[in-house]
Amino acid sequence: MSAAAASGRRGIVVTMAVVAVQTGVLGALSAATGSASLFAEAMHALADLGVQAFLLVGVVRAGRPPDDAHPLGYGQEAFYWSLFAAIGIFVGGGGAALREGVTAWGSGEAGQSYLLGYVVLAVIALMDAYTTFEAVRALRAQGAARGRSAGEQFAATSDPAVRTLFLDNIAGVLGALIAIGGLALHQLTGDGRFDAAASILIGALLIALSVVLLRANRDLVTSPSVPPATLARLRDEIAGVPGVRGVADVLAVIVGPGTVLVAARVVFAGDPASGAVEDAAERVERRLRESGHGMVGRVYVTPVAGRAPDGGPDGGPGG
Repeated sequence: MSAAAASGRRGIVVTMAVVAVQTGVLGALSAATGSASLFAEAMHALADLGVQAFLLVGVVRAGRPPDDAHPLGYGQEAFYWSLFAAIGIFVGGGGAALREGVTAWGSGEAGQSYLLGYVVLAVIALMDAYTTFEAVRALRAQGAARGRSAGEQFAATSDPAVRTLFLDNIAGVLGALIAIGGLALHQLTGDGRFDAAASILIGALLIALSVVLLRANRDLVTSPSVPPATLARLRDEIAGVPGVRGVADVLAVIVGPGTVLVAARVVFAGDPASGAVEDAAERVERRLRESGHGMVGRVYVTPVAGRAPDGGPDGGPGG
């Protein structure tokens, strides 16, 4: 297992342990106080526990080596299980929090354990901040392997577990702050609708998060190409290999977290019968693997003859 993959798995395990504690504490506190916002946070924590389980299953299954049934590996298992994680946030967290907030709207006073609620929520906000740091560390590990910053890696990552961990932990911090605000306004005014409104806001936040994750995971499940800038860089790398006269076509498809399959149709110099083309094709594969920062998995190079796509002579540069 790579250092980046190990860091991602470690982040999930740490988050699961933290969330398990949060779920128990928040469940007991919401039952004791009757607070809608605390119930919303308890449901968020419970849903989050399921989310981490789905992510861990995806990471473990995606790490299996290729075999005859899956010659490209099992990387897309991570995308599949991450879809379930996003649905869990939507239904188990967002839906339950919205329902509780609507039900509690206009109800009477909640329990009077405000101080305990503040303390617990503040501790939870700090715990979620710590797990956010763990997610950032995983992004840094992945980015370092590819020459990117943590922010650049987040924008470009094809690892749904790391993206989900980061966004879900940010939502956890914001949810705790919203719940604190709802409790404070309830205490100051005696109006239970503030507590209910906090639960509704938490639900809306979680639903918005799940929509973002569902869209991102949907795109990954459909085996998309890498971004245009990455595709152009791969083309340039191929064109710069000695013995290459031009690049007719390049495809680079994401087949797993941080793993890309590259297929290229290349115009080579020299006589195919001399073995020069075969040697150049091997150099192309080596160049892509060395310059891909661990991203490039399988490489398929197909020699082609004739004109480059731009209509220039055989193998015009950058064709």
